[in-house]
Amino acid sequence: MARCASSPSLVKVRGIFLPTIPLDRRFLGWSKELENTDPDAILRFGRSTDLSDWADISERRRLVILAEAGAGKTEEMREQARWRIEAGQFAFFATVEDVAADGLEGALPIGDRRRLQDWRASNETAWFFIDSIDEAKLGRVRLDRAIRRIAEGIVGGERRAHVALSCRVTDRDATRDLAQLSEGVPVPRDPSLPPPPTADDLLVGTLRREQRRGMGNQ
Repeated sequence: MARCASSPSLVKVRGIFLPTIPLDRRFLGWSKELENTDPDAILRFGRSTDLSDWADISERRRLVILAEAGAGKTEEMREQARWRIEAGQFAFFATVEDVAADGLEGALPIGDRRRLQDWRASNETAWFFIDSIDEAKLGRVRLDRAIRRIAEGIVGGERRAHVALSCRVTDRDATRDLAQLSEGVPVPRDPSLPPPPTADDLLVGTLRREQRRGMGNQ
């Protein structure tokens, strides 16, 4: 992963441009047993080897990121998209609400729509950062509709698309949300290839060629 995290950027807050400082964010794979666990306690008391960073989780093709309200997940996802674009990669940021209402392409700015079309016509990988499930639910937006519109927007490029949704950690439907994403935007299986020939196969093939050659000389 090409990361441009060394230099701060500017984000507009209430009409004022403020610098954003890149964070060395760490993530922990969610499980039911960790539902009521303080993430800071995990970091402090010995589970740090289980943690991943953005480079690690960005390798996953379907992902739901959970974070506390006010943790900055929206701006960080926006920055992840920006850094990848600056590195010459295809990356896009949109909201669940806009995608559900307007479709994936319609939820993007004009310039990003052109880049989405370029990605579809390419064989390149793309990252889609879609924020935020909990806010969409508050607006009575159906997640399954947004997921269906994502699937329509990347049709034909599902294997090349890394899709990350964000949500508050207090969302009790996180497991179901991920299942919906995985089922609604499935990753196609690798094309089945014949197994490589074994030594016995090669030997039999050689013997048959020699046999045919001998018969031809008779």
